[in-house]
Amino acid sequence: MIIKILKIRKFLLSFYRWYFSFDFLKSPSKIPKNIYIGKNVRIFPRGNIIFGENIFIGDETRITTNSTGFSNIYIGDFALLADRVNIIGGAHEYRLRTMPISLQGEGMQSPIYIERDCWVCAITTILSGSRLPEGSILGSNSLLNKKMDEKYSLYAGIPAKFIKVCR
Repeated sequence: MIIKILKIRKFLLSFYRWYFSFDFLKSPSKIPKNIYIGKNVRIFPRGNIIFGENIFIGDETRITTNSTGFSNIYIGDFALLADRVNIIGGAHEYRLRTMPISLQGEGMQSPIYIERDCWVCAITTILSGSRLPEGSILGSNSLLNKKMDEKYSLYAGIPAKFIKVCR
């Protein structure tokens, strides 16, 4: 009897972790068609996250927006997000010396755009106000912190810079 109770408890705990890791199901965010979500993916939609169709989201990826709704995230059709991609919409205010940073509220907010047919390679970070244009690749271990303009291009580095046109 005790073993049966422990198994039920283990099942309920695993279900609880699974259910609450998909917070986006309870938000106004659009649920796309043909989406693959890897293991340990965390999506925290305090604002809107708009997904296109046919998206791949790799293991241990985190997608976060802020609570004011100004840092919406747009992920276009056929986007590939590899493992350990961090998409962070929002920032903290930090300019007042007399107040702790944690109490200063949210700073400047801008939307994030990952356009159609983009590939975001492993272990990258995309910050608020960034744009990855259509057909582009963001190289491994890169930090995208601004809007890029050239379509079908490779960007890489910290911060990400234009490398070459791919196709």
